[in-house]
Amino acid sequence: MQQKTIHLTLRSVAHSLCCFLILLFFSFHTFAEGYAQEVSIQAQATSPKTVILRWQLKSAAETVPISYFEVERSVDGRNFTTIETVQSNDIEYYSFVDKKAFASRLHYRLKILNVDGKTTYSDITPVDVILTLASNQFVP
Repeated sequence: MQQKTIHLTLRSVAHSLCCFLILLFFSFHTFAEGYAQEVSIQAQATSPKTVILRWQLKSAAETVPISYFEVERSVDGRNFTTIETVQSNDIEYYSFVDKKAFASRLHYRLKILNVDGKTTYSDITPVDVILTLASNQFVP
């Protein structure tokens, strides 16, 4: 009878440990997903082949400190390429100017790398790029 009790006790401990590890995994996973949503990004075409990106950390004090951002660009919204690395300065607002916007529609996102080594992504933001000026427009 003691062997069955010990076996059941070990089984209970193993089950509890497994449940704890699953709960721990999902709590970190949820944190990482919520962390990505803490960045608000906007992109705007400002002149021919130029796009300015602005982003804001919504609650910087409540998140893991960010090491740096990688600005990524895509033509199709699926395959992204890093075009710039922006160091974090523990400020709320950031910006980057892409002077090589080469397609009529581009998609941008941020790859966010925090000091703990975790990587998350911002939402994807599309922008219609001004490729050329009409003949009657003047840019100073």
